[in-house]
Amino acid sequence: MRDRAVPNLPSRDFDTLYAAILATGVPETRVGFPRLHQVARETWGGRVGYLVDIDGTQLNLIGER
Repeated sequence: MRDRAVPNLPSRDFDTLYAAILATGVPETRVGFPRLHQVARETWGGRVGYLVDIDGTQLNLIGER
């Protein structure tokens, strides 16, 4: 297995970014490619979602507090 860097995309307007990704037709699900993982509040206070592209590369979507 090859290690991959997972890029982070912080956003001050997280809800707009997430909605824009959904509007492109990327499904909000836990399986398949591409996909968008539903946003969750993390213990450190921020919100995180995940966009996985058609090749399986994951982009962390990070909403500031």
